[in-house]
Amino acid sequence: FLALLGDDGQLIGAIDDTSVMRAITPRDIHHWHRTIRDAALVVADATLRPQTIATIVRLCRRYGVGLCLE
Repeated sequence: FLALLGDDGQLIGAIDDTSVMRAITPRDIHHWHRTIRDAALVVADATLRPQTIATIVRLCRRYGVGLCLE
């Protein structure tokens, strides 16, 4: 999501294309498991597919890494 705001903070325009989030699979997440293991905190977009989020949650729990779903 990209928002363009005016000087007064009001929305001028926006683009919302979260289709890329559906392309990220649990397999992709497993590919990056070492990065998750070594992270201080993982921040993940909550528009990921439920299976992908579940994989991230499992890996964060396994490695004791904090997780923030945004």
